[in-house]
Amino acid sequence: MFRSIGVAVLLALATSGCGSDDELPSGAQLVTDVSALRFGQDVGEGTYVGTSTFNALQIENGGTAALMISAVELGGASAFSYELPPETGLPITVASRQRTFLQVRFQPTAAGVVEGTLTLTSNAKTPRTVIALSGHGVAAP
Repeated sequence: MFRSIGVAVLLALATSGCGSDDELPSGAQLVTDVSALRFGQDVGEGTYVGTSTFNALQIENGGTAALMISAVELGGASAFSYELPPETGLPITVASRQRTFLQVRFQPTAAGVVEGTLTLTSNAKTPRTVIALSGHGVAAP
């Protein structure tokens, strides 16, 4: 089911080991690989209106307790939306030293720069993690 604000964030869980045997912080710790996702802006191009581009957000649990993501929310323009796979409901649980990925889709409806946010609410020490989203829609040739 799509949660609308227009980029589909397809939540694809891919579990793999993270970290070493070093001591981890106690409790759950949500760590992302980036603080912002940009769509079609890095090479001066953009995403054609009516088409889609994708980015992946890596989420890792860098703590000792299970990380539970209880909410995923979008803010901003309707070019952003997300979808949870049928086998993955909320809360999303990530074990210690494990990771998961959110696949984010940008689908502009008009030419121009579009901005938004993706907010993850969890049981981590910092309960809300906000990822900035930006995309550049361009008219098709």
